[in-house]
Amino acid sequence: MNAHNGDMLKNMVQESILKVSEEQVESLKETKKSNSISLTGTGKDDLGITRTFGISEQSNGKYALADYTRGQGIETYDVNYRDISFEEKYYPGILATSTSTTFNDPKAVSAHFLATKVYDFYKDKYKRNSFDNKGKKVVSVVHAWDSGETDDPKSWNNACSANVNNVSMLIYGDSMVRAFDIAGHEFTHSVTSSESNLEFFGESGAINEALSDIMGTAIEKYINNGEFNWTIGEQLGSVLRNMKNPSSVNFFDGVPYPDDYSKYSDLNGEDNEGVHFNSSIINKVAYLIAQGGTHNGVTVNGIGEDKMFDIFYYANTDELNMTSNFSELRLACLKVATNKYGANSIEVEAVQKAFDAAKIKGTVKENEKTAENQVLN
Repeated sequence: MNAHNGDMLKNMVQESILKVSEEQVESLKETKKSNSISLTGTGKDDLGITRTFGISEQSNGKYALADYTRGQGIETYDVNYRDISFEEKYYPGILATSTSTTFNDPKAVSAHFLATKVYDFYKDKYKRNSFDNKGKKVVSVVHAWDSGETDDPKSWNNACSANVNNVSMLIYGDSMVRAFDIAGHEFTHSVTSSESNLEFFGESGAINEALSDIMGTAIEKYINNGEFNWTIGEQLGSVLRNMKNPSSVNFFDGVPYPDDYSKYSDLNGEDNEGVHFNSSIINKVAYLIAQGGTHNGVTVNGIGEDKMFDIFYYANTDELNMTSNFSELRLACLKVATNKYGANSIEVEAVQKAFDAAKIKGTVKENEKTAENQVLN
């Protein structure tokens, strides 16, 4: 992901030997000593809204953003602008603490509150126990920085799902932590890694990204008491992607996001062969399944967003594999819809027509990519 193209989301998978600092060792000791009895903390998040959330009391008398009532726990850390490119050993940082049950870091409050809500969404909606469905600990990291994208640590406009020393982390630059759909997006990358494990390049990577946008939208609806929209990241102050109208947002100057398969491009290998760029094609399919509409002369009768969310979720958990392409995603969604609603159902028809409208057929051979779009200058 290049910051200049306006797409702030990426999925990083990094394996390393983690060498913790002395400060981290003490933090980890206190974490282990934390009281697992449920306590309630409060604090204003990055939107200025007072939130309540689960916390723990440490043996040193401080309170930590550590909620052990959900799975193996939800913990939030402050990495204090350490550079993930060169200082990975410092990640996840120091457990965020306070001398009282009130927390004053709005970035940490946002990350912690949203992590609990995303966990609750998957538990309530799909009976899923954390991202791996085995209760694995959810670790959020705030005040992160990647010098490869900006020289100013406080201006790193990105977020990612990363694996460091077998610790899955949701890592946030300062500007990224407030958006509900982005928190859901990043958590869903970890769900995908535990399920279909879609490779993060080309068509499989674009599906990976689209699944995160789709479920991020579902999570926005859940957190926001039923209110949501079809844009990604609008709580940041600008829209990163638009599922209803992908081409209304530019991926980079003069090049809009594509809305059908004829506009697919591997970007000359950039963006891991266009994983973010081409995800908008699947986003358009998802929107059409939910809301309906006419696209490329094909009219789709929508079936509602909740059924659409379910179809893509179960395609991820039950049908897709690490190398699945767009055609295989179509077949996976059709299989889920058929199993849930019947072969002649309106749901199956909606899936068929939505993929047709985006020019995604049932086999790779049938799909059409416009030649001039394969290399964008």
